[in-house]
Parts: sequence; C-alpha cells; structure tokens
Amino acid sequence: MSVPALKQRLPRRRWSITTGSARAIVPSRSGLPSCTSPSILRRNDADRPSHSGSGRLSETEQWELDVADSSKPPTKGARTRATILRHAAESFRRDGYDDTTVASIAQKIGISEGTVFQHFGSKSGLLGAVMDEFYAELHATALDIAGSPGDAEQRFRNLIDAWALRAERDWDLIRVFTQRARYGTDPELDARWKEHNRRYTRLHFDLIEQLQAQGVLKDQVPPALIRDIVFGAIEHIALGQDLSPHMEIREKANQVVDVLVAHHAGQPPIDGRLERIERKLDAALGHGDGSVKVMPEGRTGDGSAAERA
Repeated sequence: MSVPALKQRLPRRRWSITTGSARAIVPSRSGLPSCTSPSILRRNDADRPSHSGSGRLSETEQWELDVADSSKPPTKGARTRATILRHAAESFRRDGYDDTTVASIAQKIGISEGTVFQHFGSKSGLLGAVMDEFYAELHATALDIAGSPGDAEQRFRNLIDAWALRAERDWDLIRVFTQRARYGTDPELDARWKEHNRRYTRLHFDLIEQLQAQGVLKDQVPPALIRDIVFGAIEHIALGQDLSPHMEIREKANQVVDVLVAHHAGQPPIDGRLERIERKLDAALGHGDGSVKVMPEGRTGDGSAAERA
C-alpha cells in the first residue's frame, strides 16, 4: 500500500504554528499527544512487513502506523509510564539533569523508585525516553508542515518557525538534552540524540534542495551547510538569551531565513525589470516641455547627457 493510500485510512492530523504541537485526532487517556504514545518507544518492528517494498518500513510509514496503533486504550503500565515521563520532563526542565532525582519524581507521583527503574532502567534512560517523546511530537509537527499546501519557501519558513517556537518554550529542556548527549557519559543517549536530530532535520534538508532547484536559495552552497547555518544561528540566538525569562527567537529566526533568500528577493523577474526600465524611459522622454530627444551615444537633443534607465 502506498503512503498516500495509507494516510487516507488513518485519522487526519492537524498542526498549529501558534502552539508548535501536533495532535492526532485520536482519543488519548494518557494526557499526551496520541502520536507520542509510549508504545512507539518500545516497539520492535524488525519483523513488521514493509509497504515500501524493502525489508523495513520507511520512516513515514512507520510513523503513520504508530499513530494508528496509538488509538488503542493504554494499559495501566502505559499510563504509569506516561505519568512518569510527564513529571520527569517537568523536573528536568525546572531543575536540570544533575539536580533531578529518580526518588523525587517517584515521591511526587506516589510510586516506588523501583517502578521508575523498571520502566526506564536508569536516570539517563529516563531522560532518553523524555527526549524520545519530545522529538516524536516535534517530528509529527514537521511532517504535517512539510506535507501541507503552499510553496516550498513558505513551508520552509513554517518549519523554522515551529522549531524556533519550541526553542522559546522548551529551551531549558532542549539544553538538558544537548548537554547530556554532547558532554555526558552515556553513548546510547548521544546516539539517540543524533538520530533524532538527523531524522528531524532531514525534512528541512529536502525543502532546501527544492528551494535551490527553484533558485530561491543559492545552489552553489551545499544543502547541509544551509541547514547547519539555520540551526546553528538559532542555537546561538537561544544561548545569547539563556538567562532571559522571556526568550524571543522566532523573529530573529525569520530574519536568518530572510538573509538566505535575500539574493532571490533582490532579483525580480526579467519582465519586472524591463517594465521598470520602460517606465523610466517614458518619464525621461516626457520630461519638461517634451523637447527632450534621445540621441546617439547617450546624448539628448540639447547636448546634455541622457539619464540612464
């Protein structure tokens, strides 16, 4: 079954650029978006048949099937897991990694520490699961934006705006992910973080290639470099406001995109340029008493140099 046909059989989703969240229109008792059901995090799909003809499902097919599967009522264990993840995300965001303890999370929920370890193995494993939830929702939003109607430049801008919005709202949590993955001692967490970023930014990469083919972005610049410029600039902007109670990233992120497409905006179509030249010529020929005539070698009838068009 093709991906478009598969999508027709699944619940429609909607995204909001003002909230930065994607919500499947599927009942969810866990309080989390259905597309980020804990079942997504534990499933082993090695033996699941592929709709794309390969041995495994493509990323899009896998995500769509996960959304469909998440409509099933969650078990008690899944609800407990979701509750732990929600409180852990709040704690990591508020207190950082080092000052968050499994004991404090368990106490707040009213469960034993052993229950937390049973689900996640360790504090690092718990952070990894929170990160999985975060990027599952982020990727769901990006998939909807990338597949929405409109020209490629607007979709690219919407993708960047969605990330900038999440950075404004969740920078404290994003910072924990980044610091622990880059500088921590858990190679598995680092690998998961890199895979999430690769998968998420791939959607941006595809749109960048489309914009280069359309002449909106310079095709001499490698798409990966353009992607890195955008995300590197947003991270730099966020770090510059790290201690600010109200981060303002979206407007500056949009300005970064403006800089990248400025060369395109500054070169109007040839028809537009010819029209402007004609208007200037008409104005010059109609100047004064109408006696001005364009003569050879750029001189007017009265011997003065003609105004350039």
